[in-house]
Amino acid sequence: MLFSALFHLQLSFLFVLLVSAGVVRSSQISDLKSKLSGVEELLEEFRKQLQQDDSYQSAEEASDACLSDYEAAEERIIRAMASIERGATFLSAPGRVYSRRDCVRACCAEPRCTTAIVQEQSQQPDSSVGLRCYLFNCTYGGANVCAFSFQRSFSTFSRVARNVSASIERQRRPVEEDEESDSSMRELDEPPRSDAGMDVVIQLPTDWAILDGRDSMDDHGVVRYEWTLVKGDPSVSMKVTHPGLLKLTGLTEGVYTFQMTVTDTIGQRSSDNVSVTVLAPEHHAKVCTHHCSPYQFMCDDGCCIDISYACDGKQHCPDRSDEDFCRNFDGGRKAVTHAASAPSQNVGAREAEGRAMIPSSPRNSETPVEPKQPKQPTADQGVFPRWYYDPTAGECKHFLYSGCKGNHNNFLQQADCANECIQKPGTVMALVVGVMVSALLLLMVGCRLRVRRHRRKKALPLTTEESDYLINGMYL
Repeated sequence: MLFSALFHLQLSFLFVLLVSAGVVRSSQISDLKSKLSGVEELLEEFRKQLQQDDSYQSAEEASDACLSDYEAAEERIIRAMASIERGATFLSAPGRVYSRRDCVRACCAEPRCTTAIVQEQSQQPDSSVGLRCYLFNCTYGGANVCAFSFQRSFSTFSRVARNVSASIERQRRPVEEDEESDSSMRELDEPPRSDAGMDVVIQLPTDWAILDGRDSMDDHGVVRYEWTLVKGDPSVSMKVTHPGLLKLTGLTEGVYTFQMTVTDTIGQRSSDNVSVTVLAPEHHAKVCTHHCSPYQFMCDDGCCIDISYACDGKQHCPDRSDEDFCRNFDGGRKAVTHAASAPSQNVGAREAEGRAMIPSSPRNSETPVEPKQPKQPTADQGVFPRWYYDPTAGECKHFLYSGCKGNHNNFLQQADCANECIQKPGTVMALVVGVMVSALLLLMVGCRLRVRRHRRKKALPLTTEESDYLINGMYL
């Protein structure tokens, strides 16, 4: 019995030993597997890093190949304004540039970049500031159009090696040699650059506008302008008055969008849009503020109406001053009859500068042929009410203006004429007071000088002869 118990105890001990050994072995195996997995992860990460290094090295090699296409010009800076006027384009100014190679690499990354300008920042104590880099496209019309000049602390890198040298040399050559050097590069034709002009805003009753697209450019010239209505009332009237100019009439309230397309000599096209905004008329037919805009006529009572309503045969001013004003109008001479006393020098100036409607007496010595009286001209025929200063009467008077040019004695409003030509009493009074104060100061200074001179003369000592004469006189 005892032997059986000992035998079972030994078996249990052996079993425990075997189990513990298995556990230890399994734990070692798991540790080994975890270590192997860690090694595999390190190998995978190392492999990825090698791939990144290879790709970076290949990209750097490609970048270095691009760097070899550039030629450096020390102490040279681009003449930005002159170059842009000739067709060059400023692209960008990259940040965080710490070397010239970084700036040139930034130019390599930009397909349109042909020139990189590097500004040294050695005078800056903080090295983290780095350099300044400017990228330009100097190619226009197949030619290098950039101009350069000498400037310290700047360096120029050009994608085409001969472009920078040719540009620097062209500044020292005559125009004829410049054209010969670029003749081989002008076979390329850049596409045109369309410019439909600025957006237009008008307010009814003005229902017309003119669009100007003549600022469009091409290296060989624009041969065709096309205008199309993209958005808006299709009933608007569109008339081309000149290549690049479009006159619009019959505009109604709303927003219009027009597209202008230009074509160059080889058929390349470019388009640009421009908008025309037509505002609703003012809610009130008249505005009595005594302050009218340049496109309004001011009635005698201070109310403002649209300038096209004056002299149209209909009453718009409450006091009918817009039509009464036209009764003194002489249709045969297209002038205001009550302004016949205008000075002759003003008449000569108006005849020399344009067809302003300032009245004057006939200068022709021949017997004039009496013309037929035409119909009363209106604002639609190009006749507008204006004001001029009559120096003889010393006041501003009405006249009807027609034509394209006039002299400076031509004002839209009576207030403008008065402010420009009539001196205010306050100004004259200030001038008189200033003159009087100046005269008083001069008088005070003169009196003080005279008193000081008199005191100095009284303080002079007596001479010997004068003292003897006075002493002898006392004893006589």
